[in-house]
Amino acid sequence: ETAECRVTRGTAQPILEGDIVVNIAYERTRKPKFVVRGDFDLNYDGVIDYNGVEEVSSLIRQWGGQVVDTLDESVDFVVIGLPPSASVLASGDNASEVVRDQAQQRDFERSRFHAEIERAQKMFIPVITQNQFLFLTGYAGGTAVVQR
Repeated sequence: ETAECRVTRGTAQPILEGDIVVNIAYERTRKPKFVVRGDFDLNYDGVIDYNGVEEVSSLIRQWGGQVVDTLDESVDFVVIGLPPSASVLASGDNASEVVRDQAQQRDFERSRFHAEIERAQKMFIPVITQNQFLFLTGYAGGTAVVQR
């Protein structure tokens, strides 16, 4: 019914009684469950961060949420980054067997990524993009701007 918060960053508009203040990864009485999928560019430099999934997972845990590997009905949110890159092989390419295997693996991971998003939507589990998640947790380019 009521909540208390500490404002650590100001905006042009003050927070007033009755305003909704939210962080999707924090609930005092329970640990929301998250599935994290995809590639992340957390500093928006155009390069996928090799540890992006770990950074997002760490942020969720820092706020008191839990990260799980399996999508099921107990999951509260799916946080997605970019899908795995698509293969660039043409059907007539004379690529080596290793390159063809790598391309097939990327295509498989990409289709699995999209299938999992579709499955979450069918289960009515909110799918949140990287930008939405970072905004709702107060994260800004490598540093959390709101502390719990």
